[in-house]
Amino acid sequence: MLFLLLAITASTSIIVLFKIYSRLKINTYYTILVNYVVAAAFGFLSESGNYALAEIPAKPWFLLAVVAGLFFIVGFNLFALSAHQAGVALTGMASRMSLIVAVSAGLLVFGDKPGILRIAGIILGIVAFYFTFHRGQTEKPDRKLLLLPVALLIVHGFSDLLMKIGQQYYIGGEFTLFLAVVFLAALVFGIAFLFIRKPGKVHFTYKELASGIVIGLANWYSGYFLLLGLDIFDVSFVIPMINISIVAAASLIGYFVFREKLKALNWIGVALALLAILLMLN
Repeated sequence: MLFLLLAITASTSIIVLFKIYSRLKINTYYTILVNYVVAAAFGFLSESGNYALAEIPAKPWFLLAVVAGLFFIVGFNLFALSAHQAGVALTGMASRMSLIVAVSAGLLVFGDKPGILRIAGIILGIVAFYFTFHRGQTEKPDRKLLLLPVALLIVHGFSDLLMKIGQQYYIGGEFTLFLAVVFLAALVFGIAFLFIRKPGKVHFTYKELASGIVIGLANWYSGYFLLLGLDIFDVSFVIPMINISIVAAASLIGYFVFREKLKALNWIGVALALLAILLMLN
């Protein structure tokens, strides 16, 4: 359970850091790119085994790592676009509802056999997402815009699934090297997307560099401990546990630290999330 707790802590810290950065008016996209530089470099430097960079493309997991990196950066762009077009609450809920993909794959592909309490916890967690992210909005988004959070759900879900496939069938003991290549691929695709969107208008400041370094370390440990958790527990347990815990922790930190207002329905969502975690632990 220690690996899961560390993964939850690292992932929640990323959300908290981005809240701080948004208040400091720091460019999020540039921060993400620096984050991938730091995470990839940290991974390659942390690899204790002997390896040659020229041999990495021949690894059985290389293509999977590249695709996972693509999903990482596409997921980030979808999150930003969906938050702007479909709303933050709906986007946040969709990103966490991605656990449906992992749970389905766990049952249908990996042979997970969750007990009745775990199933009840997962269902309760999904309900908790709705209440936690509910903001009492009366205006409904355009139906066409709903495709954005749906796409986000699918991309996030398959990002988690690719990590599980890698751990289950390809990585062996090369967790560090695999994850370093994932972040490097995300960096390459991220730079490509940046120049497509804003050719000739790239401008980093020391703020993006400093914030990216901090996020990069948190992101590295988030992914690393996720892989270690998937190596020990079923994917239908790991992903729901992490997602539900992040929602509960982020909501409480938002209330107590950032003075964000939570309505009665939001508090019900937090309570249901905590109950879901207890059920899944039994």
